[in-house]
Amino acid sequence: MKHTLERVISLAQALVKRPSVTGAEQELARFLRRELTGHGFETAEIDSYGNVVGRIGQAGRPGLLFDAHIDTVGVHNGQEWHHEPFGGEISDGKIYGRGISDMKGAIAAALVAVAELREEGWTPSVPFWFSGTVCEEIAEGAALEHVLVHTQPKTVLIGEATGLRLAVGQRGRAEIVLEAPGKSVHSANAQLGINAIERATQALTLLQTKIKVPRSVFLGEGSLVVTDIISDPYPGCSVVPSRCLMTFDRRLLLAETPPTVLESIQNVLPPELGIQVKLAEYQVQTYTGAALSGERFFPAWYVAPSLGRVQSALDSLNEAGIKTGISTYSFCTNGSMSAGKRKIFTMGFGPGFEADAHTTDESMAVDQLVGAVQGYKQLFRVLANC
Repeated sequence: MKHTLERVISLAQALVKRPSVTGAEQELARFLRRELTGHGFETAEIDSYGNVVGRIGQAGRPGLLFDAHIDTVGVHNGQEWHHEPFGGEISDGKIYGRGISDMKGAIAAALVAVAELREEGWTPSVPFWFSGTVCEEIAEGAALEHVLVHTQPKTVLIGEATGLRLAVGQRGRAEIVLEAPGKSVHSANAQLGINAIERATQALTLLQTKIKVPRSVFLGEGSLVVTDIISDPYPGCSVVPSRCLMTFDRRLLLAETPPTVLESIQNVLPPELGIQVKLAEYQVQTYTGAALSGERFFPAWYVAPSLGRVQSALDSLNEAGIKTGISTYSFCTNGSMSAGKRKIFTMGFGPGFEADAHTTDESMAVDQLVGAVQGYKQLFRVLANC
């Protein structure tokens, strides 16, 4: 246990000490590629998008892919950290630092698990892949798609935080933009124009009081939350605004599609407001210069707990002394691509808790890290043979 503890803490600290904000993951990627070979992987490379991909076993057959994104959100001005954000400090049984819970702790635990398995003589019966993907914080699954095309896995295990429970689904996410038109005039003669902000606020009131979001027995309730409002021109010095944009975060449930989500909003808004409703789009350039683009619509997914692979995974965790249970993610993960879009069997298991992600003084309990090593050893053994 002491050997495992020292290894996983040391690696987690080394990962935290290498900042990897989205779009600037190159230092961590190079470090991680070296660590893969040192932890028992037979191949390790960085693909054209900047993802770090390692393999054990012969390629060419459907196997198991463990995925963890290597990018993090930033440390913003005004956040008052009590621990160095990139220090990996240990205090009161926790490791502190940006990305430790989302999701460098999981990366450390997975690599130590593989190293210990290899030292015990483990060779998977199908290819075992590791992907350290980029740009997840901006576009969930966009970079992973290219790994999936290359690896063609039968099963994907997402390492996002679950508190050492087995996640069998997640809510999805869409970003929706509403554009309210207006007519600019001097604000001293506002009655001659059309105020786009006033139209936007009418729309906001209607959406907050009239829209009905779906509810699922499996994933809980969907949601619609306004996240920003921007008027044009800005600043509006003595000018009635001619345009107002509002962005909404919509949490998605199963079977929702772009048309059904957009129509549910359009049906609440009176035509005379003239408001256009559309999905936001992303255009991201990775640190290698490769381009990722698409609509900001990341589907929900769910697998039935009664399925054989789920039961095998649960049994293996219980054998390791991890008295786990079934859970689902509230936030969005790369599983939106593997399960939501590409329909690959996907589950999640990771140390730490969702609520710690993106926070000031982000932290993870050391016992979660150690538990994750044991859990991953069991899951890798079982899922690489299912």
